[in-house]
Amino acid sequence: MLTMVLFVIGMAHSATGKIIYVDADATGANSGTSWADAYKYLQDALADANSSPKPVEIRVAQGIYTPDEDTLYPDGTGDRTATFQLINGVTIKGGYAGFGAPDPNVRDIELYKTTLSGDLNGNDAMVVDPCELLDEPSRDENNYHVVTASDCDINTVLDGFTVTAGNANGSPDDECDRGGGMFNNGHDNPCSPTVTGCMFIGNSAAQYGGGMFNYEHGDGECNPILTNCRFIRNASSFEGGAMSSWGGHSMVTNCTFGGNYSHGVGGAMGNSGSNPTVSNCTFSDNSTNGGGGGMLNYYSSPLVIDSIFRANSADGGGGMYNVGAYSSPTLTNCRFIGNTANNDGGAIHNDYSGTATLTNCSFSGNSAGDGGGGIYNVRNSPMLTNCTFSGNSAQNNGGGLYNYGVSRPRLTNCILWGNNDSGGMDESAQIFGGTPVVNYSCIQGLKAFMGDDNIGDNPLFVDADGADDIPGTVDDNPRLMKGSPCIDNGNNAVIPVGVEADLDGHPRIIDGDCNDTDIVDMGTYEFNYAYMGDFDYNCQVDFGDFAILALAWLTEPKDSQWNPTCDISIPADNSVDMLDLHVFVENWLANVE
Repeated sequence: MLTMVLFVIGMAHSATGKIIYVDADATGANSGTSWADAYKYLQDALADANSSPKPVEIRVAQGIYTPDEDTLYPDGTGDRTATFQLINGVTIKGGYAGFGAPDPNVRDIELYKTTLSGDLNGNDAMVVDPCELLDEPSRDENNYHVVTASDCDINTVLDGFTVTAGNANGSPDDECDRGGGMFNNGHDNPCSPTVTGCMFIGNSAAQYGGGMFNYEHGDGECNPILTNCRFIRNASSFEGGAMSSWGGHSMVTNCTFGGNYSHGVGGAMGNSGSNPTVSNCTFSDNSTNGGGGGMLNYYSSPLVIDSIFRANSADGGGGMYNVGAYSSPTLTNCRFIGNTANNDGGAIHNDYSGTATLTNCSFSGNSAGDGGGGIYNVRNSPMLTNCTFSGNSAQNNGGGLYNYGVSRPRLTNCILWGNNDSGGMDESAQIFGGTPVVNYSCIQGLKAFMGDDNIGDNPLFVDADGADDIPGTVDDNPRLMKGSPCIDNGNNAVIPVGVEADLDGHPRIIDGDCNDTDIVDMGTYEFNYAYMGDFDYNCQVDFGDFAILALAWLTEPKDSQWNPTCDISIPADNSVDMLDLHVFVENWLANVE
């Protein structure tokens, strides 16, 4: 639904209006009226658009553009405060082939890379580790903010650019210490631009948001919409190596945060009094010296859906750190894989926060130098439903969960198996300390957790640590095998409203043991026979399933009829073809009971 809403919004941006062309290689009249007569400098096009009736679309050809250059100053001014100021009602689109190409209107943002750069002297030294961005002397003359947005709504669009080399290391009094790549300034005025298909790489900030800073203050609002963006190797000294948000409700969809760094907190994303919606995003290989390698939530309650936190690292909360009385994030269908913490909370650290709610979340191969390989709770009582913890470890206690003090987490329909700490893999290695409330769950070494309908039998994972026998890698498979005691052994009543699918996208409650009663399974994944061809989950491979396969025949993920459930070849190959039909035919008319 969210993707469709954003698609409709994007269609609204394509309303006809004046088109202005920008191409550094154009040889014509420099009037912006065609590719031949395109403006050479983006600043000239922005000035034209600012004085023109809206909507306006600016099309920018491949090349590098800096904020201090225009027709009057073709060699630049060297002014570090220069910035590309977005304009309400103006769409700026990069990635065009431009003047001299057989078809200058061909657009491919990867092939025809269009770069907005803060490197005014063109002399930035290459750095491998993003932390080096903060002190690299060749960046001393770079712009404080490459792009700025203010007093705007969703009809202000930045589409298809690489934003790089911003260096917000200036005075906090002038707000030049934040948002090296992009500064969305909602100070007393609304600021909700749409940013799509952009890459923010190699930007830095002395304080907040190396790649992007979102600022809501006074009567202003700051709710940017980000889709299909990448934040790669950005850095900050204090919060949010990639992105920092103070207030607001940003929407972040289909974005990747990789290799970002914060010397303070929030290696990739730092939220302070902010409640973003984060959907279908990946946080990988981000790091911080403080809390929250992937995400820091300080007095913030984000909604995180269908997202992956992988191989992030921090002092505490390798994947996520939640702190503050009003920090009550909601996580649904998320995976925490191979995150590490020097101290507590390999995947998540909940520190005096509100009540985190986790549903259908998987924790595999996360590790902590002290306690809580999966989750560490300090006077915190999160609610976990249908979550799976496997292969997590802690040097001290609580390989799965560590609960400090009065922490009282509530676990229902969960599996904790194969987690280890200094004492091995007994019950306390799965859940240690506090006063947890555990019902309808499978706990290794079960002795003390005598709530309702808990079991201590082997859940029979397909392959918990994968073919490489290393927990915390992408081939981990904690799905249930046929005959697992966790099948149809959960409690339907606790499934949150609106949660209708498991982590694979299959229905959350089905008749997994084929006894004509639909009961939810324990754990993250709902067992079904779709791998045999039972696509409608009725325990028969029959004509109904064949009709489903036929609708998806010869499709791939990019196609409208694509159905990933029908991709049953081993290994799956993102195509519904003869390999899948072969598996289907082998099980034709099989009664899978």
